[in-house]
Amino acid sequence: MSIFRKSKTTAYLKMQSAKGSPATVAAADAILPRNESPFVQPKGELIDRGLITGGRWPSKQAVAGRWGEGSYSLEIRGSGTAGTAPEFGPLLETLLGTEVTNAAGTVADVSATTTEFDSALDLAVGQLVRVEIGSGYEVRRIATKSGSGPYTYTVHRAFSQAPADAAVIAAGVTYCHLGTEDASYFTLEQYLDGLKLLCTDGVCEKLDLSAAGKDIVKGSFSVRSIGCDDSAATDSLTPSWDTTQALIGLDCNLLLDGASLDMQSMEFSLGTRRSRGGINSSGISDLPFSSVFEATCKLSPWVEDKSPFTAFFAGSLADVEMTKGSTAGNILYVLIEDVQRDGPSIGDDDGDFSWDDSLTVTGGICIGFF
Repeated sequence: MSIFRKSKTTAYLKMQSAKGSPATVAAADAILPRNESPFVQPKGELIDRGLITGGRWPSKQAVAGRWGEGSYSLEIRGSGTAGTAPEFGPLLETLLGTEVTNAAGTVADVSATTTEFDSALDLAVGQLVRVEIGSGYEVRRIATKSGSGPYTYTVHRAFSQAPADAAVIAAGVTYCHLGTEDASYFTLEQYLDGLKLLCTDGVCEKLDLSAAGKDIVKGSFSVRSIGCDDSAATDSLTPSWDTTQALIGLDCNLLLDGASLDMQSMEFSLGTRRSRGGINSSGISDLPFSSVFEATCKLSPWVEDKSPFTAFFAGSLADVEMTKGSTAGNILYVLIEDVQRDGPSIGDDDGDFSWDDSLTVTGGICIGFF
């Protein structure tokens, strides 16, 4: 017998059409986990029966259910093709609830304002849109929609200037929570050099995302599935790897309420509570979508003014925006809305003071790739 080698692992991820209907993965569904990924593996519980026996040893425990549980550490980057979801898209879709894609289009409005524009492009309320503004681009969330083509849209925060008639609207993919989603599930197929672990009816329950100056932008996804069957099946596919360039935190553009900050790092955590089943169920038979999120964010800027402390005592709200990348198909945008400071604290890094600015997210998180 040979030793199982981590470098010989492959994993495939694909959305299911419905609960209980495992997806058939293809070579293009391969994902690229980082080395620290422990993988999603079979979990279960042994329950003490509490029997009185004739000996000094406890009674044998009873097996209570079996499911898949674990995490993946992945690079957060685009697919390389604007308007096409990254291969780890099902993780974001089952966590936040909705994946919205849009093709490229244009503004069709000679009288557009900083908050309103018309377009024949059919966009969804709640999604992110990247619009040509002057000599660059700005990303905003669609707040309202009216009309039947061309449509009239308003955005959640004003552009720096009104978009010009025929201004480009970039193709993109948005992951967001609309509040109207049904439960959705994915199939995760894993091959560990001779051991197959097949997770069906899976969901992502938590994302921890971080960006720092000298590291790639990466995320740790916590995964749970209703089943996790093991076998000796081998991988019959030839994986099609996504070789899109990694995004490095250096030169990320980070805005706090519209003002640019020079940061050491930024990170956020987004989790949602889910039921594991109960009486009248067979093991973990259900993982329904929960609309209750727990979201926090932490910024580490250099100490340059007293505004974090002033804003904390005022209880004011702010938006955090992060953009990274300039190549179409690999531009990452994160919007964290309505954050409140939990109480900034001062740190020391090589003689320079910095904030440890922890935030509670009250308005939601959107992630876009353009």
